[in-house]
Amino acid sequence: SAHFETLIGPLLGEAALTYRNDAEDCAEIVANGGAAAAIILAPVSVATIRDAGQAGVRMPEKTTFFWPKPRTGMVFRLLDSAS
Repeated sequence: SAHFETLIGPLLGEAALTYRNDAEDCAEIVANGGAAAAIILAPVSVATIRDAGQAGVRMPEKTTFFWPKPRTGMVFRLLDSAS
């Protein structure tokens, strides 16, 4: 996010930015002329997500993609009774 804002954002402008979670979808959009380029990043590991959560660090927007999405109002419960 910070790298995009400082390095790439000024070249493309905010209106040009969209996010996709599928590399093949990105390639098809570029091939069909729907975009001039695609920047495809390696996925973030589960360990990195866990470590960030345990450290209380907030990850940048669009860092993760979870599917299926939890239902609105879903309640989370600790499974470890010692916590």
